[in-house]
Amino acid sequence: MKTPSLDLFNFIHAMSSAEKRYFKKDTRDSNTLDLFDIINEMEAYDEELVKSRLKDSSFAGNLKVHKNRLQQILLKNLRSFHEEKTAQSRIRVLIDNAEIFQKKKMYEQAMSQLDKAIQYAEIYEEYELKLQALGIKSKLSSNLTDFEPFNVNVLTDMAYCVRQIQNFIHLAAVNEKILQTVNLSTLSKTAQIEKIESILNAEIHEKGADPISSQAERLYLHTNAIISDLKGDLITACRLSKKIVDNLASNAYLVEEKNELFLNAIINYLDFCCRLPNSAKEFIIYVEKAESHASIFEQLQPNLLNIYFSYLVLLRKEHQFETMTALYELKIKVLIEKYSLESSYLTAKAQLMILEANFAQQNHEAVGELLHKLLNSKKTVPKEFLIAVQIVELLHNYEKYHFDFLENIILNIQKKIRKMNIESRFIENLLNLFLKIAKSNISEHKNLFQLYRTSIPSFENDPYFRQLNSYLDLGLWFDAHIRKQPYSLIIKENKRTNY
Repeated sequence: MKTPSLDLFNFIHAMSSAEKRYFKKDTRDSNTLDLFDIINEMEAYDEELVKSRLKDSSFAGNLKVHKNRLQQILLKNLRSFHEEKTAQSRIRVLIDNAEIFQKKKMYEQAMSQLDKAIQYAEIYEEYELKLQALGIKSKLSSNLTDFEPFNVNVLTDMAYCVRQIQNFIHLAAVNEKILQTVNLSTLSKTAQIEKIESILNAEIHEKGADPISSQAERLYLHTNAIISDLKGDLITACRLSKKIVDNLASNAYLVEEKNELFLNAIINYLDFCCRLPNSAKEFIIYVEKAESHASIFEQLQPNLLNIYFSYLVLLRKEHQFETMTALYELKIKVLIEKYSLESSYLTAKAQLMILEANFAQQNHEAVGELLHKLLNSKKTVPKEFLIAVQIVELLHNYEKYHFDFLENIILNIQKKIRKMNIESRFIENLLNLFLKIAKSNISEHKNLFQLYRTSIPSFENDPYFRQLNSYLDLGLWFDAHIRKQPYSLIIKENKRTNY
């Protein structure tokens, strides 16, 4: 027996409450409404149950046809619902209106609709729709008395519009090639830069493919910001990224229409800015801009997690641990709970960063609570991250003088690294150290820590060391225990170079 299609069930359950209300208000057929309500109430689709609950047996007997019909009605209904919701839909309506006027031989009215469509398409950077409107305008121009000069102008506009579209597509392809190169872990940084310069020369400079629209300009700025960051030139990366925000901000219509694009531009800028020295004042200004923007568009609120994570990075760089924990409690935690972001990898990264802030403040209870959340979460995270969390658990238990717990934690980590096929000299050496710690007298710990501390520079290229060190400076943690001073005091005496 053929399995019934789930398309309609999935479609109905993907609709928003507002879309469902609009459909029900607009639909008069009782059988269609019954079918919609029955499927809408189901948690899992059951075709036989649908048939049994339908009041009209003849309707139920031809269910496949009526399911297809309902889906078509829903699509038509949602097109109507969203008709004026986006710039794209508003421009399409104007083009459709023009074609209707054209068929009625009302050419002036058709031209008026097309002129509006072209104007809006330019404002909202909808160049494909602009090209479509220009194409219809070119056909209509034969009905004008001054046909030839008018049509030449339209065709010139069409040619430029085609160039804009092709230019953006070409720059998008170049950007993708560069991103793939940046993410190619088999290449050294020097080799990555050389390959990227080769791509830029071949695809941009030699072809004269500089951006010719605001949309293309933003993409090109983003590409160059990534390259500058790879070269270690954060000042240039920040400057270029800020230009993208300014480019969008100059068009208030675009900021409203493409509100997520604008917030993402701020997110990207702050990602660079948070790593730049003496950037706190500028950073906070743009955090406030992002918050203000997201307050207007509710659906953007969860994206603020990216902003607050960058804020944590900035605060960590400035050793403002109390402010870090306050930011987490007052904003990040509220955001996580309100929008169910517990399974987000970014949430886990933020929580791991807060571990260090609590370490610095010797707030062991908070460290324990966060470790419990991270170690028992269902989220899918990279194995480097999981190992970093377990190592922090090891350090936490040492901090609390739970020396009798260390062996069990070490055994658990060893079991996991075998299961994950992890090979890391850093992890192996660290676990061996804490096995010795667990079996030795506390008076011997300082010497063991001093011996291990000298080996830390040799682990700098180990991905598991880098992962842990991006959240907790392991070398300084050892220094704190060797010198018997608070971790917070040690890190304030040392200028961080790895964030």
